[in-house]
Amino acid sequence: MFQPRNLNEDRKPCRLCGTWRAVAAALVLLLGVMPCAAPAQGTGLVGDELFFQTAAFRIPFSVPTGAQVYKAKLWVSRDQGNSWKLGPEAAPEAREFTYTSTDGDGSYWFAVQTITTDSKAIPPVIQGNNNGQVLRVVVDSRPPTVNVKLMQGQEGSAKVEWTVYDEHLRIETLALQYRVPPGNQWYLVPIDKKETLGFQTWNAGMQPIEVQVTVQDRAGNIGKGTAVSSPPPIGGTPGGSGSPPKYTQPDTDIKYVNSTKLRLRYNLSDVGKSGVAHVEVWKKNMPGSWDATPFVDKLFTGDHHAPEPIEVDLPNEEGLYGLTLVARSGVNVSLPAPTGSEPPQMVVRLLRTPPTVTITNVVVGSGVSTGRVTINWQASQKDNLMSRQCITIYYAGHDGTWQAINTNTKLDNIGQYVWSIPQNYADSKISFKVEAVDWAQNVGLATKDNVILDLNPPSAKIQGVDVSPQAP
Repeated sequence: MFQPRNLNEDRKPCRLCGTWRAVAAALVLLLGVMPCAAPAQGTGLVGDELFFQTAAFRIPFSVPTGAQVYKAKLWVSRDQGNSWKLGPEAAPEAREFTYTSTDGDGSYWFAVQTITTDSKAIPPVIQGNNNGQVLRVVVDSRPPTVNVKLMQGQEGSAKVEWTVYDEHLRIETLALQYRVPPGNQWYLVPIDKKETLGFQTWNAGMQPIEVQVTVQDRAGNIGKGTAVSSPPPIGGTPGGSGSPPKYTQPDTDIKYVNSTKLRLRYNLSDVGKSGVAHVEVWKKNMPGSWDATPFVDKLFTGDHHAPEPIEVDLPNEEGLYGLTLVARSGVNVSLPAPTGSEPPQMVVRLLRTPPTVTITNVVVGSGVSTGRVTINWQASQKDNLMSRQCITIYYAGHDGTWQAINTNTKLDNIGQYVWSIPQNYADSKISFKVEAVDWAQNVGLATKDNVILDLNPPSAKIQGVDVSPQAP
């Protein structure tokens, strides 16, 4: 160890913090050596070795008051003391060595040699293990390798198998978590036996899940492996029928409405001295031809700088309608009415049929899923005019007041959601409602009433055995 020595005439060598453990506690990665990444500190101490992620250190030392020391030299060995090379030198008042290396991972041994004011070296030669006065450091920048395999059963069971490897593994840090996409809440799964080649089973419910297995090494590197289960059919359990809905984006050139009564806002330009006498609304069914006469002919009154909206009543039939405005001046001058394949100024999609929504089942969790409820639903629209995020789920207690589970944003229409039961609703009856909205803001909904959130599993115990009488 780097222990001070008593020399004649009160000449004492440099020492690294008095004892080896003090050195170990003071040894930190060199801040600022690698400015592109925050330095990481070693977390493992095995025997007499320290573990770090990069070869960049500050090694502090102290010199006793009155010691006749001219300078201190740091020696470095990369082959466990078989050979030594001179590293940085420091004046006594520097109080530390700065050492960096581009040699990468591996073993680093450090030894200190002091030079007195009369040019004597203590110890005279650094060789071997320097009589035990060495600091041993292992640089390890590579995270552990983690391979994960996930399997789910139709009854809600989940099984994760893993294989982890690292030369300096800390197997006690092994951790298994799972979540239900698209949620960000991770749930910790207790591991029965932490080993490099192992597995764990638990009840994760019927929903598709994502798992991650993490483990650390002695240098603090974190290895992670993930796996995602195949999502079951929407509204069903694994192996059931049905298929996920298709998702498309609304056409930005189309206005989606759920009412036949519209108010068209517009502006006027190039108005002459005779002003504006009429504003016509021309309509076409798409695909199709323009109507032969105006759909609406409004007598214009008021200020042409701020015209009032025109009220339009579309036919009841759902579909695409093209609309174009034509203004006529006070002397009956206007641009030509639209004909043929001329595109409309606006395309309106009338959509009045709401999405179809069904709650297929509600599963109260058990085991590691205790305290959570899995809500399964199916929501679709006949022409797939729904975005992926179109679902809102509500719950209501005995007072019948609906409260949204997802208050910040709509949920993805993936057919399942896992909800953590509020503490004041445990062991009570609760109702659920699932709403789906389409591009025209039609809302389809389904409810599931009086779901009993019984979180107490009953237990049974044999009290005795009776022999049933045999038939004669």
